[in-house]
This record gives sequence, structure tokens and C-alpha cells, in this order.
Amino acid sequence: MTLLALFGAVKNLLLFRNKNSRDVKNGLLVFSRLLGVMLVMFSILSTAKQFFGEPITCQASHGAIKPNLFTAYCFMNGTSTQMKKDRYEKIYNHEAHIGITAHVNDQEYSYISHTYYQWIPFIFFLQGIAFYLPYRMWKHNVGTKINKLLAKISDDPLTTTPIQDQVEDLAKFLTEKPLYFGKLAKLLFGVNFLALFQSVVQMYLLDIVFDGQYFGLGCNFYTIKNFWWEYRIILEEMFPMVVSCEMPYISTSGSVNVESGQCTMNMNILNQKLFVVSWILHMTFIAFAILNILWNLFLLITPILRYLMLRYYRAGNVRAQVLTRVHQFGSYGQYELLSILAKNMEQEHFDELLTVMAEQSFVRKQMDAESCSSSRSSFDFTSRLHPNFGGRKVQSHENLLPLSIVDSCAETATLDVRMRRVPVLPHGDAESPKF
Repeated sequence: MTLLALFGAVKNLLLFRNKNSRDVKNGLLVFSRLLGVMLVMFSILSTAKQFFGEPITCQASHGAIKPNLFTAYCFMNGTSTQMKKDRYEKIYNHEAHIGITAHVNDQEYSYISHTYYQWIPFIFFLQGIAFYLPYRMWKHNVGTKINKLLAKISDDPLTTTPIQDQVEDLAKFLTEKPLYFGKLAKLLFGVNFLALFQSVVQMYLLDIVFDGQYFGLGCNFYTIKNFWWEYRIILEEMFPMVVSCEMPYISTSGSVNVESGQCTMNMNILNQKLFVVSWILHMTFIAFAILNILWNLFLLITPILRYLMLRYYRAGNVRAQVLTRVHQFGSYGQYELLSILAKNMEQEHFDELLTVMAEQSFVRKQMDAESCSSSRSSFDFTSRLHPNFGGRKVQSHENLLPLSIVDSCAETATLDVRMRRVPVLPHGDAESPKF
């Protein structure tokens, strides 16, 4: 079986979007998805016997147990090595291999048990699923909504429908519901944080599986100054090539004997490289995720930054007045939604969408101002009939207006119910206001 046939099962995972899907990903989710696919490929590669042979091959010292039985027992029960605590040479005279010695001094050597290798494919596979999950969660919740929002926008350059007509309904919807994407923006924060959290948890779990050696795996690689064999010793402490194994058995005389032997760990030649790459990818992803979350928090608390991002990276051809009006009535959730829409629309469609949104925002503001003014002027007369009017207890007319009117007129200056509207004149005018 060739490598192409081996990895043919994951080719669909590499397709970011099909013909009918929308692009809803961000940089962190792309990284998370690619890392998940790579770890699934590591899982498949670690089971490829045609390239690296059997995972373990053992030989008993005295031949009392058949090799197949001894190999199966060592694969299931685990193996061991004895590593010198302070190593200054690659292999000492009394060592056959790194970790295989004839004379063991407890003060000089440490006993290391290896019981992980049968779980390596499952470890990589579960890691890949964990990294792929945040992307799927986000796409499942957002992809359908983006498809519905863009249903009337045509990708056909030969369409006869004017661009303004295509984007008019979408612009009206976004203008009337600026908080529509608020919950999904919170979900985006949650998905990004989930990707960061599960990456950190994975490293801690791997460190537990490998007896506290995983955290230092990559750090030791960057601190080596002398020879390559120094790092090979570090690798073989975690992934040894040759290991020892012991199997108790009952002899023909009825006594319990112990058969010892040595095993070669064929797959560790691959595991050494895969886990070094895995460590580097984990650390890179954690650093990138932290920067991504901090950047989104900065966008959340800094509206001017959202305006600049729209101005210079999304809609550079739109007039500044249009972007200012859209930004004035927008929110962080709407910014995220506009960013996703910009990736799924032609530039001229997106520019027209912002222009129509600005026009509708201005019209809506004018209508709110007129309705607010008429409501207050009509209420000045009716408020005189209120039983609290007349000196006993005076209430401002905001307390008497319906809540819908109060909300729409929140930015309009309030007047006492006993006063008429007084024009505000520039400082220094000779004419005084007449009551």
C-alpha cells in the first residue's frame, strides 16, 4: 500500500469547503483543524506495519517460551529500561544498548517502565478529534445562518438583478437587528477558548502518560549544544529502541520461573519524530491561540479598532462617512458578522451592502427623531391633566411616557412638563428667548 492510498481516508478532512458551503472559519480554527488532521495522519502512520514492521519483536534469553508468546506478553504487559542518571558518554562498557545494562546500581540507574506503545495510535487519534471538534462546532452553528443571509445574493456575474436589490433585504435586516450575531460572537469566544484549553490539557495528559518526560521533550531539543547523540539519549529515555522484558511462567517441574529477554521497539524510530513534531505544534498552537484571544478581546473593548479593520481590510473602497455611520450603530457581534460576509461576497456586493446599511441607518435615525419630537409635543398638553401636576408632586414626562417612546428618545434632551420648548441660541445673541 502506498502512502497516497494510506492517507486517502483523510482527504475529505482537508477540504475546507464544498461547493455549497460558506467560509466561516477564522485563523485559529483553521490552525486547529489542520492540527487535528495532522494528528489523525500520525495515528494512521503509526499503524503502518509495511513501512516500519511489527510494533515490537522479542526474543527470550533461554528459549523456554516461544517467541510469539513472549512478544505478545511483552506488548500487552509493558517493558522496561535502566537509565543512568548522570550520563557523560553515549554507551558505557557495561551497556549493550542505551537502557540495557548488565550491572544495575540503584544509586546510578533509574528504572523506567514503558507501557504506552500499544496506545500510541489511539492517543494520536483522540488528539486529532479534540482539535477538529472546535471547528465543527463553529461551522455547525454558523454555516446555516450565513447561507440563509446570503440566499438572495447571486454569485453569477451575468445576473440581471441589480446589486442594490440583492443586498437590500440583508441590509435592512442587519440595520433593524444589530445584535443578531451577539450570541454567536460569544460562541466564537467560547470555541477559541475551548481550542486553547484542550491543547493545554492534552499536554498535561501526555506528560502523565510518559512519566513526566513530555514537557521537556522539545525544550531539551533546543538546549543541546554539543552532539546529536545527547538528544538521542533524551529521545531513547522516552522512546527506547531496545528494552527488557520479563515473563513469569510455570515450568514442567511445577515451580514458578521467570523468563527474561530483550525486545526491539520498531515503531519507536517513528514515534521519536512524531512526538517531537507534536510538541512543537502544541506549543505553537497555544501561543497563537493566546494571541488570537487577546486580539479579539482588544477588538471587543476598542470600537475604533473595529472601524479601522473594516476601513483598511474589508471595505477600502467605501467612503469614510458610510463606514462611520455603519460603525456608529454596530456592535462587536455585527463586526464579526460583517467580516464573515465579506469573505463570502464579491467586493462590490459588500461595498453596496455597507452603503445601503448606512442609508437605512440614517433614515431610521431621522424617523426616530421625528416620532420622538411629535410624542413629546403632544404629551406636553396631556401631562397637565395628570393628578400629580399642580404642585403636590411633579414628575418628569419620561416617567409618564410609554417605555417604547422613552427608549427611542433616550438621546433627546428632556424638558420639564411645565416648560415650553426653548430654542438654544448661540452665546452672545442679543435677542432673548420669549416664553
